[in-house]
Amino acid sequence: MKRSFSAFCAFFLFAFCPLFLLVSIAPTPAFAYRDEIGDRPNVLTRYRPIYIIAGHPDTKIQLSFKMQPIESTPLYVGYTQQMMWEFRKPSDPMRDINYAPEIFYRWRMGGNSPTEWLDFGLMEHESNGQAGWNTRSWDRSYLRYFRRFALGPVLVDASLRAWVPYGYDEMSDQLPRYDGIYEGVVTFSHFVGGFMRDTDLTVRFWGGGPHYIDPGLGGQEATLRLRFGGQKFLPSLVAQVFNGYGENLLDADHRHFSWRVGLGF
Repeated sequence: MKRSFSAFCAFFLFAFCPLFLLVSIAPTPAFAYRDEIGDRPNVLTRYRPIYIIAGHPDTKIQLSFKMQPIESTPLYVGYTQQMMWEFRKPSDPMRDINYAPEIFYRWRMGGNSPTEWLDFGLMEHESNGQAGWNTRSWDRSYLRYFRRFALGPVLVDASLRAWVPYGYDEMSDQLPRYDGIYEGVVTFSHFVGGFMRDTDLTVRFWGGGPHYIDPGLGGQEATLRLRFGGQKFLPSLVAQVFNGYGENLLDADHRHFSWRVGLGF
């Protein structure tokens, strides 16, 4: 246990201190922790949530960035990496690492509106880099609609993404049965006042089952992120619960419940 804790600390220091500096110099929103706001051409910005959280049954780490390479063209390159780390076991293995590079075009509805857009996912490749019986890999092209609106003092970010899957490897043709063909994400911000006004709650869900659309046979995830005092620096406190299928590629066909707490960046 002592060696595992030391390995955890070493990984945190050497992997996340550089990321802390990188994300800190990128443009950040004036409040909350909404990952899709703050674009600037040729600068890496947050794309999906970035965190390291530990609990049952393992430690989960997610890194995610996007960049707009050409200033005059809203074409984005994104990259997300999710790691399931069993650091409390002998040799501290990474049970599964999912790599997801993608390219998408963003059409802001109503001109340069920061509150409503359509993303045309030209290609997203997701794989776990393993071989043999443990290999998992597929490609997707998608359409994602995003809108931000207010419910009284609460800000709501809502998105719905639907995709066409293809490019399976030999062990992955059943992935849509557990990861579905759509994903919904809703984030509630500013529902707590005072020194915790930057708190947000994100609910994410996707379909599954024989027809790939049943939310009861897919997955559900809730993530609470806490920031105190309105500070402009990281980290945040993160608590997450998951239920269902498809949390990661290798175990997509295993239904389970998990909970984890940790830090967000």
